[in-house]
Amino acid sequence: MIFPELDSTTRTAVLARSHQKNLESGGVVCEGGQSVGSVWMVRQGILTEEGGTVLGEGRIVGALDCVRGAPHAGTIRASSDCLLDCWDRGTFLEMIGGDAQIARAFFSAELGAERGAARAETLGGSGEHGHAESIRQLVEEAKHGFRLADAALRRGEASAMEGLHSVLDRMVTDLLAWDSARMPEDSRRTAVHFMVEELEPYLVRSPLVAALLRHTGPILGDPVVAEALGRPAIDSGDELGNALEAWVRARPGLDVLNHTDAAMVQSSVPEASGKVEIMVLASGMVHIGRRIVMRLAECSALEAASITLVAEQQARGEQLAGLGKGYNSGQEWSAAEWSVAQSKSPVAELGCFDIVLVPHLLEFLPSRHIVRMLTGIRELLKPGGRVLVSTLSPGDDASFLDAVLGWPTIRRPRPELMELFLAARLAIVGEAECPDPAIVITAMDLESMAS
Repeated sequence: MIFPELDSTTRTAVLARSHQKNLESGGVVCEGGQSVGSVWMVRQGILTEEGGTVLGEGRIVGALDCVRGAPHAGTIRASSDCLLDCWDRGTFLEMIGGDAQIARAFFSAELGAERGAARAETLGGSGEHGHAESIRQLVEEAKHGFRLADAALRRGEASAMEGLHSVLDRMVTDLLAWDSARMPEDSRRTAVHFMVEELEPYLVRSPLVAALLRHTGPILGDPVVAEALGRPAIDSGDELGNALEAWVRARPGLDVLNHTDAAMVQSSVPEASGKVEIMVLASGMVHIGRRIVMRLAECSALEAASITLVAEQQARGEQLAGLGKGYNSGQEWSAAEWSVAQSKSPVAELGCFDIVLVPHLLEFLPSRHIVRMLTGIRELLKPGGRVLVSTLSPGDDASFLDAVLGWPTIRRPRPELMELFLAARLAIVGEAECPDPAIVITAMDLESMAS
C-alpha cells in the first residue's frame, strides 16, 4: 500500500503535488554518484538497484539523499515498464518541513525497502557498533557542514544561509529517521547526547541556543531560558551565531506563547456583563503563569473578574496573585493550593468557577494525570462554565526542541486530546485560531450541556 501511515486526505494531497513519469524497462531513474534533485515512488512496476536490490510498489527512492544533497550510492534501473510518482526537491522539502507525519511516511517507505535495510539496521538496533558507526558518520558530516557554512558566512556569500539551513534541517531529518527506524530509546538518548556534545562548539555561538542547551528542567519553566526567549535577537558580531539564532527563533514551538496566552485570555471574556470567576492552574510553569496574569490584568473586559491562582505550592500562587494586584488592583486576586496529581476532589477548598485556564500543562503530563486533573476541574465548573486549555500538537519542530535543546514535550494529536477530555466527561466545543503547533481549545461539562 502507498503511504499507509497517512490518512486518505493527506495521502491525496501529497500525491497531488507529484508529477508522474513513465519509464520503459531498462530505463535509468538515477545514476550512481549523481546529485539527487528529485524523490521517486514506485506506483507500478519494479526498479532494481545496482547490486540486485528490488524495489516494488510503494517504495521511495532518494528521500534521505535529497534532504542531505548527497549523491545516490548506486544506479537504479527499471526492471519492467514502470509508473513513478516524482517530487522535485523543493516541493519535497516543503512537504516534510510542514508535516512530521509526511516526513515519517517518506522515510519509512525508504528505510523499509530492502535497499535501505543496512541503513535501517545501523539506525534501528543491530548492536552498539552499528549505532556508533552511523552516528559518528552523521556527526562528522554535520561538523563539516557547519565549517563550510561558517566560512561562507565570513566571505559574505549569498548561498551561506542556505548551507547553514541545510545542516540544521539535516539534524532534524536524522532525528526523524531515527524515530522511523525504531532505534531503542537508550541508544537514541546516547546518540543525541553524543551529537549535541560534539556540535556544542558550533551551537553555543548563538546566545539563545547556549541558554537552551544549559538549562535545567522543562525549558518554558526555566528563568534563564525564559529571559533569553524574551529578549530580542542581538547582533553578536558572529555571523554563524546570528544565523543560528535566527533559525532557532523561527522554530514554531518556541513562538507559541506569543499566541496561546493571548488567545486564552481573549476566549475568557464573558458573553454577558458582570462579575466572572476565573481560576488559573499555574502549576509548574512560572514564566507562563506570569504572562497569563499580565494578560488578564490588561484585559479591559475582565475588570470585574475575580481571579484565583492555583499552584502546587501556596507560596507560588500567592506570588502570582501579588503580581496581579500590582498590575490591576481593581480585580480580585487570590491564591490556592492544589496538585494536578492529587486524586481527591478540590471543590471544597477552591469553590466553583465560570472559567478555568490550563496553560501548557498537558504536554508535560502523562495521560492518567491529565484525566485526573480534568476530572477535578470539571467538578469546579459552574453550570455552563468553560475550561480553556493550551498545548502543543505534533510537529517536525518537536524532534529538534526535544532532542537537541532538551525540551521534552508529549505532543498529542487532536483525536487523542478529545479522548482524554471525554474520559473526564468534558466535551471540546471550540478551538481558538492559533498557528501550528499551538492549540487552544474550549471544553464544557457534558452533563451541563445535556441539561
